[in-house]
Order: sequence, then C-alpha cells, then structure tokens
Amino acid sequence: MGHYGLYLRESNTINLAMKIFCCDNCGQLVYFENTYCNKCKSPLGYCPDTGKHCSFEIGANGIWTSIGPTTKGRQYKQCKNYTEHSACNWMVPIESKHQRCISCNLNWVLPELDLGENKQYWRKIERAKRRLVFSILRMKLPLKNKKEDKHNGLSFKFLEGPGLNSREHKPVSIGHNRGVITLNIAEANDSIRMKIRDEMKERYRTLLGHFRHEVGHYYWMVLVENSHWLEPCRKIFGDEREDYNKSLQLYYEQKTKSEEDVDDVNYITSYASSHPWEDWAETWAHYMHIYDTLETASSWGLRFSFHSVRYSNRDHIITGSDSSFDKMIDNWNWASCALNSLNRSMGFSDPYPFMITQPVKDKLHFIHSVIHENPAEEFVL
Repeated sequence: MGHYGLYLRESNTINLAMKIFCCDNCGQLVYFENTYCNKCKSPLGYCPDTGKHCSFEIGANGIWTSIGPTTKGRQYKQCKNYTEHSACNWMVPIESKHQRCISCNLNWVLPELDLGENKQYWRKIERAKRRLVFSILRMKLPLKNKKEDKHNGLSFKFLEGPGLNSREHKPVSIGHNRGVITLNIAEANDSIRMKIRDEMKERYRTLLGHFRHEVGHYYWMVLVENSHWLEPCRKIFGDEREDYNKSLQLYYEQKTKSEEDVDDVNYITSYASSHPWEDWAETWAHYMHIYDTLETASSWGLRFSFHSVRYSNRDHIITGSDSSFDKMIDNWNWASCALNSLNRSMGFSDPYPFMITQPVKDKLHFIHSVIHENPAEEFVL
C-alpha cells in the first residue's frame, strides 16, 4: 500500500486498498460486518490471514471452503463466538489450534451474557473491537494476547457496572493496566454513553474511540517505555513520571468548561492536558482516526485536492517518511472539512470537531515515526 492521496486510474497504478469489501463470489458490495451476501446468498466470513471477505461453501464437520477465485479451496472454521453467540464474523484457518479468531482471543473477561441486554451490548463492543484489531493488523503493529506473552500481551476485560441488570456490581472504570484494557459495557448503551459525554463536557465519545485511546496506552508500554524513544517522547509529550492520580484529580477539579470552550493549541483535546500519558493516548487515538478514515475514503475513490500520489506495491498504507506524513495530514485537513460539511448539510453535528495545530501535528508525527520503526512479525492465527 502506498501513500494516502488521490487514486489514479491508469493501468500501472496498483489499487491495494482493503476498505471496500465485496463478495468474492459475485462481486456484490458488502459491509465489514456482513455474514452473508444478499445477492448470491453465499455465507461470508472475514479472513484475517488474507485480509478478505471470503464467500464459502459449508461442508461437514463445520469446515468452510472458500469459493472465491483468489482463495478458492482454502479451508476455515468459524470463530467460536461466531457459532455460539453470533458475536463475530471472522474465520480461523482449519489447521489452527485456536477455536476463536485473533480478535476474540484477546478477550480475558466477559460480562454475564445471560443477564438483561448484556449479550447485545457485548456484540456491539466486539464489533468495535474488530475494527480496532483490523487497523492494528493493517498498521503492522505487534499484537499478542496475554496467553502468548504474559508480560507484554494485550487482553480485554468487559465488565458490567451497577444498574444494567438485577444483580449488584461494583463500579467499573475504563482504563489500561499493563496490557489489560477494561471497558464498562454500559458504554454500548447509546443513551448512557451520550449522558456521560455531556456530563464530561466532551466533543466525542464512541466505543471505537475508547478502544483506540486505551490501546494507545498499551502501545506506549510496548513501543516507547523501554526503548530509545522514551526521552524524545518526554520532550514532546512531557514527563510521564509526574504523579498520575494527582494530575487527574487536579484536572477534574479545574475542569469547568466544555471542550468547545477550551482553546489550548498544544493539545488535541482538553483531557490530553491532564497528564503526559493521556496526551499520548489521545493523540494516538486521533492518529488511528485519521489513518483509518483516510484509508476508507481513499478506497471509495474520494479525490483529495492537496496531493495526487501514485500507489506503490507495499503492504503499509503509508510509509514512515516525513513527506508521507505531511501528505496524510494535508489530506486529512481537506477530508475532515468535507466530512463536517456533509454532516452539516444533513443537520448533524461534526464527526471531527477538532483542530490539528502545529504542536498537535508534531505529536502525531512523533507517533507516526514510532509506529513505522516497529513493523510486526507475522501474526499466528
């Protein structure tokens, strides 16, 4: 995959975007979450090993055989959360020892699925998490679960707090702790999440946003903490050795204005100003927002006015070069304005109500450099 930019349609241009998914049996456009093609009725499953939505014939003993022309004959099994809970649409190679896909294998603790709407909330959470994992794989970031790497692996705890069902539960805080990301499943309830957003005076609050923020903390631990990046990171984000709890307490005591009223050009959000770790995580989340949205836009043929860039035959979406980063930000400035304008035309609020100032751009550039110095090994399904 080459740089972000305008798709050129000449014959020597290689289109490697993966954000447009089609049934590979009939060519019908499908969504990332589809489990069957509504045109040819073929069962569908997403195959992380190929990065494709594949169409299948279902055989005996739960063996799914791909019928698409590029993967024809490959055999898979459904992720166990696909068969048991309809909470996943990812596939596992038939020879794999795992019963769950690479995304579901990251789960450590699940809510009590037999209570209330917990299963519905969990399905929404898994949908957002698969988007996260898709991007992590596309960005070639290291990804292992806690069973594979006890000290540096990634796992998720999805917990329910009080008030969601008849059983009493302790309050649940969203957060990251040494590779374990905890999420309150109440965030999957739109009304509750919007109420919290208003109370917290935030501009943006989504399940996917939570995942991207918390995984930012995880990748600070994996990519920065014990590396040559630590001191440069402190120079641009601040010294993370500042007392974290005191910093957050002070931030919330002083937070009297909404983010719309805060005009601090040094941070992408007001919460980013609370502590250097939160500045990193907020900026990381926005890097993933930009990366993923631009890939989607470019895949659908959106024409960016700033740059016209030929695609090269690479696995990375963007290279680690400064010029590649500058083009990405230029394209994002244009694309985010277009997104906001389209939403305003429909009477909706801005999907990206943020400004990328020069200090924020410098921080995004730092994260860009860290990511592209750390290509992952091949992941094992």
